Amino acid sequence: MTPPRPTPILAEFDPNVIRRRLERHEFFWADLTLDDEATIGEIQTTFGLGPGPRAALETFVDKGVAVAGDGPGAPRRLVYVDADHVVFPFSYVRWRHAEIREGAGALDVHEVNVVLHGDYLLTVHQRAGDLRELVGDELPSGRTERYVVYVVLEAMTSTFFRSLLVLQDAIGRLESDVMGEGRTRRGDAMLIGGVRLCLSTLRRHVGPERVLFERANGEMEQIPGLEADHGRYFDRISQELDRIIDGIDAVSGGLSSALEVQLNETTYRLTIIATIFLPLTFLTGFFGMNFDWMIRQVDSAAAFWLFGVGGCVAAVLLIVGFLARQGTVNQPGADRER
Repeated sequence: MTPPRPTPILAEFDPNVIRRRLERHEFFWADLTLDDEATIGEIQTTFGLGPGPRAALETFVDKGVAVAGDGPGAPRRLVYVDADHVVFPFSYVRWRHAEIREGAGALDVHEVNVVLHGDYLLTVHQRAGDLRELVGDELPSGRTERYVVYVVLEAMTSTFFRSLLVLQDAIGRLESDVMGEGRTRRGDAMLIGGVRLCLSTLRRHVGPERVLFERANGEMEQIPGLEADHGRYFDRISQELDRIIDGIDAVSGGLSSALEVQLNETTYRLTIIATIFLPLTFLTGFFGMNFDWMIRQVDSAAAFWLFGVGGCVAAVLLIVGFLARQGTVNQPGADRER
């Protein structure tokens, strides 16, 4: 018995190979980049796409244009459905975790337009990209076609999880600086700004993607000729997108907590300084008054050192002793660690 072959991956545009597989109805995955490998017209001719799938395929979110054929001013259709096709956008993060760790720049999110047909899965990039870096050079063999589609979409979805893990690690290091050392490092401000920008980028892409995929999910289940089994694979993608949104909220809460701790540390130090200087301010004001008793008593250098300087030193010692007895002058981060 011949073992089942894995679903082929076509990473280069070859019209002859694609036509032969379409004629034999052999399911395959084609991952193409516009202009670098093929134009929209060449893709339409080779895959036999109608005007509706073509218009949806060439529409990317960052272009901000209306779908062709809808007329000027018409709302954009981000999910296209007909009897044989489902076309929808999907995004993934190009992995540059080193920049995230240093808090530099936003996440590099790439958008892919996905075309699902009973005979093929087509992913089209506007910018150069190769999804085999995420999925691998081979798709699983002996599995259904819907599972193959799930593997590709899940690989893209997992990049958002990895980005969240890196952001959580960055916030953990920020909390360690504040809680352990009692201060923030010079690069922490840049790190905070980078984490905020990354979280904003994730929410801007994952939020709409979750809504759009909920629509595409039900339509993909109805694609004719697409081999299926009992697995609810597309529902898993929807659940993962929900968990990503929850993870973004959790990381945002962690960042807010870290900033609150940082603000509390600053307020704590200012309070200590104000407490120490409060009696000193009183003493300087008292000895600055020119009444008869002060003039008669403070009439020598010894009296000045005793009442003036000695009074200030005694006041500082009393305040510090009181704060030490209350446990306030210890590092708050060290107390919490103990």
